[in-house]
Amino acid sequence: MTFQQFSATCLQRMKHYMQPIQM
Repeated sequence: MTFQQFSATCLQRMKHYMQPIQM
C-alpha cells in the first residue's frame, strides 16, 4: 500500500465519521 492510497483511505474514513457530527 502506498502512502497516497493510505491518505486517501484516511480522508474517506474521516468524512464518513464526520458526516453524523455535522448533521
